[in-house]
Amino acid sequence: MDFDIASDIYYQPFRYSVRGYYYMRLGEPKDPEHVWPVPRQPQFIPETDPKGLTVYKTDFTPWDQEWRDLHTDVWDEPHFKSALASRFWQHRLPGNPVNTEVKGGHSDAFDWDRHLAHVSNIYDMLLPYILSGGRLSDDNLGIRESGNGIPDIIDEARNEVDFFLSIRDGEAYSQGVTNPSYDWTVMFQAGCTTMAAWANAANCAILGEAFRLQGNDSLRQYYTDEAIKAFFFASRQENQQLDDRQDIGSMQLKGRDFRQMAAAYLYNLTGDEQWEKIFAEEAYELSIANTWTAAAYLTCPQPRHFADRYQQIKASVDKQAESYNIVNMTQRPSRRSANDRRWQVSQNLQLVMLAHYIAKDKARKKELEHVMYTEAGWAMGRNPGNIVEMTGLGERHITDCYTTGRNDGAPECHPGQTPFNGTETWSPGHNGGDARVILKYCYPDWNDGGWPRQESFFNQRYFWVNGEFTPRETMRGKMALLGYLYAIR
Repeated sequence: MDFDIASDIYYQPFRYSVRGYYYMRLGEPKDPEHVWPVPRQPQFIPETDPKGLTVYKTDFTPWDQEWRDLHTDVWDEPHFKSALASRFWQHRLPGNPVNTEVKGGHSDAFDWDRHLAHVSNIYDMLLPYILSGGRLSDDNLGIRESGNGIPDIIDEARNEVDFFLSIRDGEAYSQGVTNPSYDWTVMFQAGCTTMAAWANAANCAILGEAFRLQGNDSLRQYYTDEAIKAFFFASRQENQQLDDRQDIGSMQLKGRDFRQMAAAYLYNLTGDEQWEKIFAEEAYELSIANTWTAAAYLTCPQPRHFADRYQQIKASVDKQAESYNIVNMTQRPSRRSANDRRWQVSQNLQLVMLAHYIAKDKARKKELEHVMYTEAGWAMGRNPGNIVEMTGLGERHITDCYTTGRNDGAPECHPGQTPFNGTETWSPGHNGGDARVILKYCYPDWNDGGWPRQESFFNQRYFWVNGEFTPRETMRGKMALLGYLYAIR
């Protein structure tokens, strides 16, 4: 495929990016007549697939000292032990209640866990839809819901929102669901927290806004009501968790950030000034971690009663886009502007997207489009590896990485996924987690700086440290960028 920026070339990258998210879902049936290749299996639906799977409710949360003392990815802990030996087993709720309704959500890398860190996927899938006023209306991208009258990008975000609603316990909201035990018979639902309630309020509010733009009144109202329900539940809790921090993939949000984001979108949805006041009462300092809240007020269809806040956000958008992203173009031979921990592959240009949205001057818009096209072009093949940094797309795409697929009757990996290209050591002495095993074969010597750092992908399927990925770190920024470029074409 010739990725000529001068032509309309963003449909297929956008489509494959959406499909990449689809193939990270759990709970999808084998339906090769409508979706091919087959989604990852088993579905991990309680009591159904695998047969007899049980999801136990617990009171174990990331804010427990016992959780912190484990010094590992605790969501993975049940997978390396029998269910009886897991810490979660000791934290089952009295009477050992189970959740038979949990379903869906996007899994993480080659794992099966789904937890609150994943909510940023929702926000970046919907950001280009919101900024474009609903232009991403494609309902034929090759996911199971294609053709249902709802844009596929909304369906994909909705799957994640509905997953978090499915793991409520009464009125309370859970942090997530673990990987299965090694025999795939048991999963655990983490305890409920105020943080999860604030996040659910934000999830439902931004999804409600997408349905408002689509003109779907029934679903707009449903998710608006769910957002308000979660918001008021959180407001009633003794521990508000407003200053606790929740990881969302290469960044963190405080409880108050989720609260402010929910209020901003609820004002868009209802026009009720109480929500605008809640949004405005919080101090606001724009960063890459709260661009979604800025987008709510910048696109607000209601009268804005806080003109100073509106002007502050616009000024901050331009300033932060320049200092966080744009300045890098003049400093790097690659002319890339992405700038975060996974900058080799992640493409978080949300600030630039916002700056383009508010730009009035044609020259400024053109400048910002150049920034976005240049960054997108890197992933489409303008890199030292001369490779499309996404599985399944074009003639020079990644064919081997540590991800799903191959066991479904089709060759290669599932489409639309971007590996870490990591060169660090996660697990010394364990080949799959130790990139030094690969790097020692590099010539010129990797450690002497002779090997281009950007040529850090090794086309192999066994080293997770290099070829694994998580949607919230390596896919969501690209999803937002490709969606926005496709929308403004």
